[in-house]
Amino acid sequence: MAHRWWSPHVNAFELAAIQVLRRSKQPLTVREITERMIEQGLVSPAGKTPERSLYTIILRSNRRAEKAGRRPGFRVHRGLGKTIKYSLDKTRP
Repeated sequence: MAHRWWSPHVNAFELAAIQVLRRSKQPLTVREITERMIEQGLVSPAGKTPERSLYTIILRSNRRAEKAGRRPGFRVHRGLGKTIKYSLDKTRP
């Protein structure tokens, strides 16, 4: 049986966000991630609120990992005020 590189819980937005964050040298906000995903042609959002969709995807991905006893794939960096930035957890395979 062939190895599946994807999970039924990972969608195109999450894979695109992972690609953008791998290329980034610093943590990014959801807006910055979304803008780069669209600029690089990784996704073409059909909805009106792609940033909210991505935020929900990141939140659910981290919660799913924690529930399964794994480290979350997206690291959360809280800045001044309400600014939240994300990066990938480099220690996670």
